[in-house]
Amino acid sequence: MAALRRYDEVVALLADPGLNDDPLAVQHRVFALLNLDQTAQAHNEANRLVAMAPDSALSFLARSYSWESQNRSWDALKDARSAVQLAPLSVVARSRLATCLARAGVLDEAHEEVGWILVHEPDRAEHWVLLGRVYYHLNRFDEAEGALLEALRLDAQNTEAKVLLAGVHAESKSRKPEGIETLIDVLKENPSQTAIRKMLLELAFPAQIPAPILFILAALAVMLGAAVAIPAVILYGLIVAYRYRQLSPELRTLVMADPATTRRVRLAIGGWAIGVGAAVLLGIVLLLR
Repeated sequence: MAALRRYDEVVALLADPGLNDDPLAVQHRVFALLNLDQTAQAHNEANRLVAMAPDSALSFLARSYSWESQNRSWDALKDARSAVQLAPLSVVARSRLATCLARAGVLDEAHEEVGWILVHEPDRAEHWVLLGRVYYHLNRFDEAEGALLEALRLDAQNTEAKVLLAGVHAESKSRKPEGIETLIDVLKENPSQTAIRKMLLELAFPAQIPAPILFILAALAVMLGAAVAIPAVILYGLIVAYRYRQLSPELRTLVMADPATTRRVRLAIGGWAIGVGAAVLLGIVLLLR
């Protein structure tokens, strides 16, 4: 909350009419508004900044971030390219371009950009994290791990590197427990990070049946009735219960602290109980015939 108050103060200070036509003041206002999640107002200011200073790479960089806040990755990439054209030797602009390329899925070009950046600034952890992300999306997991370990050597507290490294480990069944332990440690350091909590729950407790299998089971249940539906419900409940029993006490606490996951567990085990009851009842009816 203190940080948000500071951004509010920045916006208030920069609202001074005397600074209205100052490109640097407008640039600061764009980033302060983005940090306050006032994306529409930030984008209006970013557009004004580009019109005011069209020869400045910083104008296009600010608008690139503004586009990104609206999930318009290709527009963000276009402005990042414009920034690099205006300042081709700027590591900041090239780093922004590499990030936008990676997010847009243009991975080979992103890899080239990160290579250029690392030649000029090899001691910045965030550049190695970006390289690790590119390798991860290229499915080059060993190289991704190497880049992320280098990032952590340079900055042992880099949360982004730790989370991405956990994702790399999750790609290997034998190293999945390492990824889970890494995420537990990161969550302890950042307890308010819901995205990390969600990733950890999905990794440690994949209780949901994949959508294609669920569709097939539903179709079979419609065609064959209770003969398929009851065993499917029972089997799903058993799988969920087994996975829950396999969790450490720490992870069980985490699972049950998440409302959506708790509901999923209870529905699955409740469905198992109903399925068993229905199977027993069906058996009794058949015996009495």
